[in-house]
Order: sequence, then C-alpha cells, then structure tokens
Amino acid sequence: MITMETETTGKPRGSSHPGSKGFIRGSGLFLVGRLISVVVNFLVGVIAVRYLVKSDFGALTWAQTIASTGASAVLLGLNRAIGRFAAIHHERREYPAMFGTIALALGAVTGFGLAVVVATLGLRDLLVEHVQSDLSVGLLMIVIALVPLDALDALFETLMAVFARVRAIFFRRYVLAPGLKLAAVLAVIALRGSVQMLAVAYVVAGVIGIAVYVMVLWRVLADQGLLTHLHPRRLTLPVRTLFSFSLPVMSTDVIQALESTMVVVLLEHYRSTVEVADFGAALKVSVVCLLVFQNAKILFKPYASRLYARGDEAGLGDLYWRSAAWITVVTFPVFAVCLFLADPLVVLLYDKEYAGAGVLLAILAVGKFVNAALGMNTYTLQVHARVLLILSINVAAAAMGFALCLWLIPRWGAVGGALAAGGAIVIRNVMNQLALAATTKAGIIPRGALKLYGSIFAAVGVLSALRMATDSVAVLAPAVLIVSVLLPRLNRRYLDIAETFPELAKVPLLGPFLGVQARPGTTLE
Repeated sequence: MITMETETTGKPRGSSHPGSKGFIRGSGLFLVGRLISVVVNFLVGVIAVRYLVKSDFGALTWAQTIASTGASAVLLGLNRAIGRFAAIHHERREYPAMFGTIALALGAVTGFGLAVVVATLGLRDLLVEHVQSDLSVGLLMIVIALVPLDALDALFETLMAVFARVRAIFFRRYVLAPGLKLAAVLAVIALRGSVQMLAVAYVVAGVIGIAVYVMVLWRVLADQGLLTHLHPRRLTLPVRTLFSFSLPVMSTDVIQALESTMVVVLLEHYRSTVEVADFGAALKVSVVCLLVFQNAKILFKPYASRLYARGDEAGLGDLYWRSAAWITVVTFPVFAVCLFLADPLVVLLYDKEYAGAGVLLAILAVGKFVNAALGMNTYTLQVHARVLLILSINVAAAAMGFALCLWLIPRWGAVGGALAAGGAIVIRNVMNQLALAATTKAGIIPRGALKLYGSIFAAVGVLSALRMATDSVAVLAPAVLIVSVLLPRLNRRYLDIAETFPELAKVPLLGPFLGVQARPGTTLE
C-alpha cells in the first residue's frame, strides 16, 4: 500500500497540521456535549423500551424508521451542500450567494417535507391494506410530522457549524434537544399515557427545538454583523450549482437511512413487530459506536471545505487521517463492549425479554465501527466534488444491501437483518475508501495511520481469543479497559496528543502516561 508522510516547512516531522489541531480541539467540546446528549437520549430509549409493551415498541420503531428515512430524503443532500458552499462563500465574502444558498436550502426542505406529510396522510388506507400492524400505520400518521422537523434540524445544525462558535451550538444541540425528549417520555409515563401519546410528545419536542434553532442562528448572524449584508432583492440563488451537487450526494443520506429501514420494513413483513423490537433495541445501543464519528462530522465539512478552497491538499489529507485516527481510538472502548460484552449489556439495559438482541448488537457494532474507523471518506469525496462517483457507489451499495436483506431476513429473521445491515455498511465504506485513494491525495494513507490500524487489529485479536476462552464479565471487562487505555499510549505520536492537548500535562499520571510533558516557558491555553 502506498504511504505518505506529510511534511510542511517549519513543522516537526510527524506533527499534525494546525487545521487538524483546531478541528480536533473544537470537536473535543462537541464530544463532551455529545456524551451528554447520548446519555440522555439513551436513557430515553431505555425508559421507552421498558415502559412500552414489546409489540408497541416494535410498532413505534417501525414508524420512526420510516419517518427518519423520509427526513433523509427531503433533505435532498442540502445539509451537505450548504456545509460546503456556505463555508466557501463566507470565506470569500460572497454574501449574496451565501444567503441565497441558505434561503434556497431552507425553502426547498420545508416545502418537500410538508409535501411528504400530506402525501403520507392521504395514503393511510393503502398502507393499512399492506402493513400487518394497524398500530404501526396509526403511529406513522403521527410521527410523519417529524419528516420536515428532523430535516430542518439537520440543516440548522450544519449552518450553526459554519457560522457559530462551538459553545453557541452546545446548549441547543446537546442539552435542550435530548432534554425535550426526556421530558416528553417522563410526562407520558407520569400520565400513564399510550404509545400514541408518546409519538405526539416527540413531535411537540421537535417543534420546540426548531423554534430555538431559528432564534439562536439569527442571533449568531446578527452578532457577527452578517445580517447587514442580507438584502433579499440582491440574493443570488445558485439553483443549478447547489442541486447539481446536493442531489447526487443525497444518495448518501438516503442509503444510510435505508440500511436500517430496509431491515425494519422486511422484518415487519416477513416476521413480526416483536423481531422489529429486538432489532430496534440492538440498533439503539450500536449507534453509540458512531458517537465520536457523528460528533466530528459536524465540524469536519466546514474545516475541509475551507482547506479545499485555499488549495491546501496536504492540510486536507492530514485533517482526514488524523481525525480518523482519533475517532478510531476513542471509539474502540465502546465498540469492544458492544462486541465482547453484548449479551450481558442487553440484559442489563432491557431485561431478559430482549436477551436475543445480544447477537444483533455484536453484529451491528462491527459494521458501525468500520464506518467510524475509516473516517470521513464520503465527506472528503464531497469536498472534492466527486458527486457522480459517490452516486455510483451509493447505488451499488444499496443494490447489494437490498439483495442481502432479501436473502437473509426470510431465512434468519432479525439475525439476518443485522448481518445485512452490517454488511451493507462495510461494503459502502470499503468502496468509498478505494475511491478516495484512487481520486484524491487525501486517500494516501500515512505510515503512522497504518501502525494505528495495525494496533486496532491486534487489540481485537487479543480480546477475541480471550472471549473464546471465557465469557466471564469479571475477566472481559477489565481486559477491554486495559486494551483501550494502551491504544492511545501506543499511538501517542501519530495522534500528536502532546501538541493537540498540552493541557494534559497538568493532569497527574495521565499526562506522563500519554507522553504529554509540561514545557518551561510555555503557557497552556
């Protein structure tokens, strides 16, 4: 495999690009917020699973999955497009084009989202005839309102990443949003409400969240003086440029949503909402393996777009591989728990009724971790405007994923669904990685990254051998902890921990363990 060492004049060999450090440090605060959000959202999911009858939870999962796919579709890839174009126009101070891009994206998403709501409500009778569970259809008629709300939420999140400081995003995204969901669930339980009431509560929480986003973004734009450049009659609406980029990359959002949606729909068709509940319960846990990845992608696109606009290919390549390295190492402990301690974890969270979901969790965790470990390959291709290549990969991956679902689900039910979903994720990411290496300089893997991935394979091998020898939690849990702690130590030079987080020098034991030493005369930020 071809390797590359990024060297820049005046920069020590092996140290990270300044843009990479800023991205990783900025993502650090996002990670704290994301942890708060995940913990609260996870608590919401566990409470809902334990409160609802299993068949009711399966019906709600089915309805929410359909609505989530609808939200991905009506986004039209515009969240990814404005992350690129708004950042570039802002960097170049092209304000009419910048505000035109924002207005066009918001208008299109709102219009298409409302159209989907109206169309779905009109198709109720047809859905009742073809779906086994009437409850599932009834819940869909409620949560379909989340299609425009969730789509707008994703759009505002990207806009906040482009214009706002990290702290400005923190409260809305990581405190208020999960807090509203938790309040909704607790209110329904306090009132001894039904699953229909819970669905309505989720919609109300979504409305409140969008209202807050609008107020916060308006204030951010005003504080930066950007609203003085907003003249509605002078807006440039880059319809062709925006949609020629967004529509092909929209396939990325749709394909990722369909990887779970296909499984849920076919499970309900061939089996029952009970197996949908098992799959949904496992999926709620497995997505934690994408916690760091999802956190990092919020800032990655604007950072990468600015580097691309400056023609800094070396910086862009360094940003890609350093971010992938951090994502991999920080994600590994969660992945290892989901893989090697899946059965006791599921029983602990959901009780023995969901014991069969353990194997589903282990399978899904592998796919999610591969997705995380290969980093922002799709987003880097998008920054380089390889839209037709992305579209081709997504279509091919979707076809193979659908074939896997049709082959595996009728035979093995939820286990087959997990294998199909996990396999589709791996196929898509391998194809993206090959495309990135073939068409951009960012795809050339540095030697430090090769060593890091080698240590990950070794860690999985050691824990796998131990798992074959024993299933004792008392043995496996400490082993996962030890291996997870050793990984950043072994890869501290490529992660450039000392330069990225010099504050760790103040932390007893941890700083020296990770190779971070206080330097005389250096003031820590």
